[in-house]
Amino acid sequence: MRRRRAKTSLVLVLGLAIAAACGVDDPGNAPVVTADGGSEGSAVDGPAVDAAAAGPTRAPFGLDSRPPNPTCKAGPRPTSNAEIELVDTFPTLVGESYALGAFQAPGDTSRWFIVFQSGIIKTHPNNAAATDMTTVLAMPPGKVHFFGEAGLLGFAFDPGWAVNRTAYISYTTGPAGQPNVIDKSVISRIKSTDNGATLDPTTEEVLLTVAQPFENHNGGQIAFGPDGYFYVGFGDGGDGNDPFDNGQNKNVLLGKMLRLDVKPTGPYTIPADNPFVTGGGKPEIFAYGIRNP
Repeated sequence: MRRRRAKTSLVLVLGLAIAAACGVDDPGNAPVVTADGGSEGSAVDGPAVDAAAAGPTRAPFGLDSRPPNPTCKAGPRPTSNAEIELVDTFPTLVGESYALGAFQAPGDTSRWFIVFQSGIIKTHPNNAAATDMTTVLAMPPGKVHFFGEAGLLGFAFDPGWAVNRTAYISYTTGPAGQPNVIDKSVISRIKSTDNGATLDPTTEEVLLTVAQPFENHNGGQIAFGPDGYFYVGFGDGGDGNDPFDNGQNKNVLLGKMLRLDVKPTGPYTIPADNPFVTGGGKPEIFAYGIRNP
């Protein structure tokens, strides 16, 4: 695992003008892209372009210029006299640092579960008079490597939680004794052994691990969709500008949203209608080209 590389100054040389809004003003001068991805210059006759002065080599993906789209126009800015007010929902609750998200169990609105990046999950009553939180899960010391963008990054209840008392967690970890180093992301299943009061870390079953080349852009969000499948987000692996092009590489899981079929027991399986289930990429992938979901 490597640290984020130091950045050098970047000098941008701007052309005569930048196309505004949704397209260029003169679509007739847009470059004509050939079948092999090259360009034949403009759509109208003009002087030849010196290849040596054409700038850096194009990336093997994306667009060289914004395609004409004169029909895509931004509408007028809406006017409103509405005011936004922030309300402290739990004014007497003692807060803590590094809260990542708040969740409720399926079919149970009586309490909130607060996930902390440090590897802890706590709960409190869904009551404005709540004052304290109780611990639901405390991962073993050294298990979750927590710093910067690393730590416990995702949590989801199984849709059948009321019966199977199963949940899922997403976190980063690394070599023992090096808490400020990560080398992988982990997706695990975990269960309650006391009818939902707590989650027992000794029941953890690792479902998936993905190597992480840098310390940032780990992604880590997880959730069940309305289709009942389990969605897992992984960032592009970090550093800056996706140096390994992970987001566009359909043969790696970094920079992707995965779609899995998970059950309270056993390994995950692949939904039959995932886009690459018959080839062309990793079958777990549902969407790609994502920076840090």
